[in-house]
Amino acid sequence: DTIETTNGRQVVQYRGRLMPIVPLGSEIRCTEGQRLPVLVFAENHTAIGLAVDQIVDVVEERVDMQMSSDKQGVIGSAIIKGKATDVVDIAWYLDQSRASDIQRRSSSHRRKVLLVDADAFARRMIAPLLAAAGYDVTPAGGMHEVKSIAEAGEHFDALVGDPAALDRIRNEGMWTNLPALAVTDWPEDTPADGLTVVLPRSDRGALIAALDEVSQEEKVA
Repeated sequence: DTIETTNGRQVVQYRGRLMPIVPLGSEIRCTEGQRLPVLVFAENHTAIGLAVDQIVDVVEERVDMQMSSDKQGVIGSAIIKGKATDVVDIAWYLDQSRASDIQRRSSSHRRKVLLVDADAFARRMIAPLLAAAGYDVTPAGGMHEVKSIAEAGEHFDALVGDPAALDRIRNEGMWTNLPALAVTDWPEDTPADGLTVVLPRSDRGALIAALDEVSQEEKVA
């Protein structure tokens, strides 16, 4: 109930910092003195509040995506607790809230990353995050796409993706000199041979930190 406007954006003071409020719909519908339901998402030093009309329920459930979506901010649809439900792409909203941060790297200095993962859900979660951090991302869903990209003569600064895909890329002799950052749901069970680092898929902050680190190492070299 304490939304303020600064620099053309609606914000609230949250834990000593200004947190942007982003509407899930087209606009924030809140009259003066009315309390607005907000879902807070935090990642590293970034936090956004997603304004919604109503919080219907809080559930914990494994999501099986039934349909994909071309709508910005929506990953797709799934059945959750017996209801057809749109699944919100939180990474996209984080991307929007940090859009101005991308300007910290000019287009000529943005590092190029090839993101390879057969899981479309994973690609749609990771790609906006890397773009928001200032990286130029090329997503690929499989080796046929990777080979087409290689045949086109594309150059990259780092590879990110599923460990098996990164292994195949290396074994096929493509971009063998680049840092290879693997993301997986089972990092403790994944051999790190030939990989720069193996990271849990859920720790996207660690992925950005690792990418920034290898970028700095290349710059020093």
